[in-house]
Amino acid sequence: MKSTGVIRRIDELGRIVIPKEIRKNLGIREGDNLEILIENDKLLLQKYSKVSNYQEEIKNIINNISKSFNVNINFYDREKIIYSSNNNFEKINIKKYINDIINERKEMTVELENYKFFCKPIILLSDVIGILVFEINNNINEINKIADFLSNFIINKIDIS
Repeated sequence: MKSTGVIRRIDELGRIVIPKEIRKNLGIREGDNLEILIENDKLLLQKYSKVSNYQEEIKNIINNISKSFNVNINFYDREKIIYSSNNNFEKINIKKYINDIINERKEMTVELENYKFFCKPIILLSDVIGILVFEINNNINEINKIADFLSNFIINKIDIS
């Protein structure tokens, strides 16, 4: 574990301020969830993703749908790729559009490197918890139906638990 050399006082409500530079380096934004862990005598904070507990199930359903409908699908949490159904598709750098999708909270079509993508944010309790990205090969209506199904599956899986 690396020391930052930063010391902060806990206020009367038990709060501490994480310095801006540390938040920036770790990509922690206002409104992000942090998980509090205890390891021996250490208090640890780490970014929390609602998706992390369900990654394997989500990967399996995306993989099965991708194969069944012959469509390439990537799944991102708020900042990194969780699963890609195709290694070549994973290499396409769509990450620069993710913040726009999160901020606008709506479906978006993106053209990049001779590919066309359909991006659908997954919104649970007014929070964007992930983004599904589909390579558009021919039928956008079918992809839209698949995106709706997958989005609802993920939302229901996480919301029920």
